[in-house]
Amino acid sequence: GVEKIVWKIGAFQEFMPTIDTAGNLAPSRFSVTSVHHIGILDIRIVNLDRNDGNMLVRKSDGTPPLRKTDANKLSLVPIDHGLSLPDRLEVYTSDIAWMLWPQAKVAFDKTALNYIMSLNGPSDAFLL
Repeated sequence: GVEKIVWKIGAFQEFMPTIDTAGNLAPSRFSVTSVHHIGILDIRIVNLDRNDGNMLVRKSDGTPPLRKTDANKLSLVPIDHGLSLPDRLEVYTSDIAWMLWPQAKVAFDKTALNYIMSLNGPSDAFLL
């Protein structure tokens, strides 16, 4: 028979103090690690809408920023996962801003590679 689709409604959110959206700053301000984290997440959840307005910016050390021009590298906080786990794939590079950033071209470090290798797609799919 045909399986009935069960729609789920709700969201789990956490407030993060941020200073801006990624689109208002040069991509060079973000660490390679931060961009890689966003990329790994987006690929894992098949997020098709990570434009530069869907990434908030905060200081990497997590302390409240005094101003956008602080010398520390900045990290990214992903928001708006409404187009994740889509029922069809229609992806445009303009919808996934980090793909065009230089940090996305840098090879993953050992920590990121170990994390990626530890992922279990079938297990994730079962949970969802």
